Amino acid sequence: MPIVHIRALPQKPGVDVTAALKLVCCDLAAFLQIPEQEVMGTWQTQELGKYVVGKAEAHGQPENSHPPMVQVFDFGGRPPQQVEQILLRVAQTLSAALGINPANLFITYSEAVAGRTYSRGQIRRD
Repeated sequence: MPIVHIRALPQKPGVDVTAALKLVCCDLAAFLQIPEQEVMGTWQTQELGKYVVGKAEAHGQPENSHPPMVQVFDFGGRPPQQVEQILLRVAQTLSAALGINPANLFITYSEAVAGRTYSRGQIRRD
């Protein structure tokens, strides 16, 4: 059950972040060939003045700095090539939805270890 967490500055007027988040989740589900309800997502808009790069503040989403920070969290066991494809797919989908350069995204992939995750009423061991 992948989880996508996005934290970003306020986006340009007209950008629907909820629609962007849904698009990322549904596209990831299609790519992984799993039901859409298996992919969860959250979006947190970063308060202005609380995200700096060095000394530089931003007053909205810049084109070439202060990248949206994305974390994809998933159960372990995916082959490295598939993890790379997941990262690239999320980058392509999110950048298109937000109208930003994919080079201005920071995306990480983390895995849950079997026996260390509780989900759906049980300890996950797969």
